Amino acid sequence: MLDLTQLPTDTPGARDVVHFNNAGAALMPRIVLDTVFRHMQQEAHLGGYEAAESAVRPRRWA
Repeated sequence: MLDLTQLPTDTPGARDVVHFNNAGAALMPRIVLDTVFRHMQQEAHLGGYEAAESAVRPRRWA
């Protein structure tokens, strides 16, 4: 169940605008932003193909 009072807190852009353009371009919640940023950092360090591979099959560290 969604907590409607928490949603604006979880979506940084919702603090600044009322956004009605939801047709495939909704404001991203924090968890999506964090995931995309984390993946882009992996691409910067590993390369695009390696980051994609690690996203499909996470590495097991000893």
